[in-house]
Amino acid sequence: MTSLLKSLMKVKHQSEKRYNITLNFY
Repeated sequence: MTSLLKSLMKVKHQSEKRYNITLNFY
């Protein structure tokens, strides 16, 4: 359960990072 939550947070963080990079690009 904890590892699943951890990986979920990791993916969420990565997508937010990607989103921020896209915003900065524009």
